[in-house]
Amino acid sequence: MKNKYDSMRKEYNLWKSLKNGETGLGWNESTKQLNCSDEWWKRKIQENPKVLAIQNNQPSIQLQEEWDQLFGEM
Repeated sequence: MKNKYDSMRKEYNLWKSLKNGETGLGWNESTKQLNCSDEWWKRKIQENPKVLAIQNNQPSIQLQEEWDQLFGEM
């Protein structure tokens, strides 16, 4: 159970760093998804290959809300 928790926390932290790390990102408020250029994604994937998984499968609104409840503002 602890391994799953730790894994989810890492994914949450990666998502938050992508979402909040830079200004001027393409953010779709209605879907809560990143709409960034291919160049931005390529740069982020080069910095951290785990970003590729998020690019291909961004967390749903429900998952983001659950992550915020579980990990946010601790």
